[in-house]
Amino acid sequence: MENFQKMKAKWKLYGLDYSQLKTLVKELLSQLLSSERKTENLMQELHHRVKNNLQMVNSMVHMQYRAAQDENSLNTLKKVERRIITMAKLHEKIYQSDNFEILDMESYISELLEDLFKIKSDLDIEYKIKVSDCLKLSNDTILYVGLLITELVINVLKHAFTSNKGQLFISLIVLDNNRFELKVKDNGKGFDVDSLNSEPNSLGQRLISSFSRQLNGEVSVDSSEKGSEFTIVFSEY
Repeated sequence: MENFQKMKAKWKLYGLDYSQLKTLVKELLSQLLSSERKTENLMQELHHRVKNNLQMVNSMVHMQYRAAQDENSLNTLKKVERRIITMAKLHEKIYQSDNFEILDMESYISELLEDLFKIKSDLDIEYKIKVSDCLKLSNDTILYVGLLITELVINVLKHAFTSNKGQLFISLIVLDNNRFELKVKDNGKGFDVDSLNSEPNSLGQRLISSFSRQLNGEVSVDSSEKGSEFTIVFSEY
């Protein structure tokens, strides 16, 4: 109480009484909140426009896909379409979020998987997702993580399973020193890891390497007859 009285005495030296100061603080807080709301609205509008533009580009790719004749062109355009959808879904999640700086990663990954599974609709995939509770990533980092998941899961769907059933496990966890780990694991037939080195120029391999480099990531691969596991340790973009 004594300190409060001293503060009031100082305010009077500047020609302010307590009620005037209280009114001034309220006005400043109101202006700050108004500015914050305007910034959030502008960011949401930006993400909304980006999402719409990506959807338009995706529609053009889909039209080209329907007009394509040979199998290679069809496969390439289909992959391009999935990559665009990955980016569009991120902007959609941001636009729908009350706080565009915080995203539900488990929900985002789940939606990506459900969409990717349409590539091989004859497969019955059981999947599990594990995300650290304390995980916080920038939207730029989330975009690259989403693109990495897209490339790795497309690879699994194309090559991993010999029957119409399979299991997929994806984890995204916090390590330490601002490092994170993305793991994509399947219970498929496995493959010769050395074969990856024999196809370094394939588009999928180049994209995985490129996205990983953007995150200062290190990629490791383990494979056996019980399945394959891709692990990428990375930092914030």
